[in-house]
Amino acid sequence: MARIGTILQNEGKYARLTTSRRGICEGCSEKSTCAFDNALGKAKPEMITVLNPIDAEPGDSVEFDLTGHNELKISMVVWVIPLIGLIVGAFSGSAISRIFALPTDPVTLGGLVLGFLIAFVIVMIYERYIATEKEVLPSIIKKVNPTDCRVTDQK
Repeated sequence: MARIGTILQNEGKYARLTTSRRGICEGCSEKSTCAFDNALGKAKPEMITVLNPIDAEPGDSVEFDLTGHNELKISMVVWVIPLIGLIVGAFSGSAISRIFALPTDPVTLGGLVLGFLIAFVIVMIYERYIATEKEVLPSIIKKVNPTDCRVTDQK
C-alpha cells in the first residue's frame, strides 16, 4: 500500500523521509482525539530510508511503496513463521508428554511457548538481515502535491 512522506535529506541514491505511522487505527474517524493512538506513538512521525529513483529533493512530498511483492513476502514471514512455531511446538510438547508419561496440558503449553519463542527469534534474525538488504527498501514512486488531502492524512 502506497504511503505519503516528506523528504528530509538525500543520501546518494537513497533519501531519508518522515511519514505518519500506520496501523489498525489508520482508517478510524476518531483517530485525531484517540488517546490509545497517541499512547502507541502514532502522533510521532516515522523516519524511513527509501530508494530515490526520481531524485526528489528535501522538502518534497512523495508517494512511496515497497516494490514487487516484497511487502507480501515480509508479511508472510512475520505471520507464518510464528504460526508454524506455535503448531510445531504444541505437537512436540504433546509428543514429549506421551513419550515420558507427563501431564499433557502443561507440557503441550510449554512446547507451544518454546516453539513460539524460537520462531520469534528466527523472525528477529530475519528482520535484522533484511534491514541491511537495500532491495527490500521502499521506493519513491512520484512527487505529490502537498495540498492533496492524501498528504494531510498521511495515508
